[in-house]
Amino acid sequence: MSDFAYNQLAESEIPIGGVQIVTVEEQEFGLLNEIRSDNSGLGLAEVGSIFVAIKARAGLISNDAIVRRVAEALGICIWGTLALLEYAIWAGVLLAMQAVQIAEKMAKSVFSMSAAEVEKFKKGYFNPVLAQAHS
Repeated sequence: MSDFAYNQLAESEIPIGGVQIVTVEEQEFGLLNEIRSDNSGLGLAEVGSIFVAIKARAGLISNDAIVRRVAEALGICIWGTLALLEYAIWAGVLLAMQAVQIAEKMAKSVFSMSAAEVEKFKKGYFNPVLAQAHS
């Protein structure tokens, strides 16, 4: 997480834990501006996320098509929310049913996930063989 985003969240008293804070140095503004000027469809938050991923040599989680395209072009590993939910099941943080419920709620919101993607996700975790592996 960038120091800018961290400070913004801290001011709003949103609890933050377990994150690496990446400081944006003044001499790095050129890279931020380059990413932004080359990709006019990205907002400042998206540019910041991509920059932090580059600087921290980290992956990025996003469902935004433009962010995904730019990140992939820059060699950043990128995952969508369903991959994050799959990992949570694998790590034992969520049960498969909980992950599916989260995905269904997200698909019904303004979130960019289709009902077809959620159905495919559900079938993967409720097929008898996989259900045993993930229970």
